[in-house]
Amino acid sequence: MDIWLSIMTLTRIKCCQIWKRVIPLKRVNTNPEQHFTQPPARYSRSNAHQDFGRNGVGRPSTHAPTIETIQKRYYVKLVSKRFEPTELGEIVNALIVEFFPDIVNVKFTAENGSKTG
Repeated sequence: MDIWLSIMTLTRIKCCQIWKRVIPLKRVNTNPEQHFTQPPARYSRSNAHQDFGRNGVGRPSTHAPTIETIQKRYYVKLVSKRFEPTELGEIVNALIVEFFPDIVNVKFTAENGSKTG
């Protein structure tokens, strides 16, 4: 058993010496600060209008009724002038994403809107 340990120790020392020559190791300074990520900002009414226009979804005349509809159906609520999804909105969104992925694809929606109008 002693012989085995001495062979392993020598082998380990030899390997370490070889690796030090082949790959010089550099000490890296670490800064142990904790960082928290922030979720994306919620949409305000004007952000939603701008995003609709930027992505080519609908016409400006349809943006306000669309926003009113999602509020009336209680998919979102206004909190501090920002839209927050309700539990119902999150459930409906999950179902639509699962079963109708093309509908929530912005490019698909914009292309179909331009074809029909």
